[in-house]
Amino acid sequence: MSDDRGPTMSVILTTPDRYDTIRKTIRHLRKQTVTGELELIIVAPDAGTLDADQRDLGGFFRVRVVQAGPIASIGSANAKGIRAAAAPLVALAEDHAFPAPDWAEALIRAHRAPWAAVSPVIRNANRPRSRIAWADFLIGFGEWTAADGGAVLERLPGNNGSYKRAVLLELGPELERLMETETLLHERLRRKGHQLYLDPAAQVFHLNFERLSSFFQVRVCSGRVYGAARAQGWSLPYRLFYACGTPLIPLVRYWRIRRHWQAVRRTFSLPRGVMPMIWCGLVASATAEMIGCCFGSGRAKEKRAILEFHRLPHLVK
Repeated sequence: MSDDRGPTMSVILTTPDRYDTIRKTIRHLRKQTVTGELELIIVAPDAGTLDADQRDLGGFFRVRVVQAGPIASIGSANAKGIRAAAAPLVALAEDHAFPAPDWAEALIRAHRAPWAAVSPVIRNANRPRSRIAWADFLIGFGEWTAADGGAVLERLPGNNGSYKRAVLLELGPELERLMETETLLHERLRRKGHQLYLDPAAQVFHLNFERLSSFFQVRVCSGRVYGAARAQGWSLPYRLFYACGTPLIPLVRYWRIRRHWQAVRRTFSLPRGVMPMIWCGLVASATAEMIGCCFGSGRAKEKRAILEFHRLPHLVK
């Protein structure tokens, strides 16, 4: 994919404040089997106040800091990192998601095929008996966590995928909006004739919300952001038509999760009460999606960005 003149893959990692927020993820990135082929792009409000620990940053092909100002949107921050990247492949990373050592190598290998997007399989990094964490995890990743991998016809898990950078740059000014809601990005890529791939050889361990208040807050914010992004450019009558159909959304999403339920239960030991919690989360998300469709995202992007970082306060000690 590359030669001696540049990195093979650029990893985009955003912090809303200082280096300590992303330190653990960077240490996992340093353990990659192909660290020397990786360009690390840190998106931060201000390079001068980042206070990076240079002891953690050795071994990468290159480390660059992109100054983005206040981080009010995850999609916008990731888009800035993608535009600044030098490698032909870009991968998204998070402060609460920790890649296995062969994650980058597996993604690079998969991208030798003509896939526009390749996603790792996401694993639950929370306490095994937290029903809220399992509900949050399965809402976000339940369709893929017990999957065998291979070509994907609809969408991939969000926030931790990888892409051919040239494909993303073709989206022009729409990149920020689509990076905010990667389900819509995958839909757009498929309409353009691109293919998506889930690679079980690449794994990421993801910390999910364990507190009930945090769980519902992120469901509401994510639902409203998605509804607003999906409805952009729609006429008022079509917005109202879509809003009338939102009560069906929890049923559709619940059915998708239930399709994989037996496979998930064979693979993982789940606590009782997970499915009722999932249902409550889906109803909250769909209600917020209806509001976003009709009235826009409001401050949901900013609130979601705040929730997504600093995961420890959202865990039960």
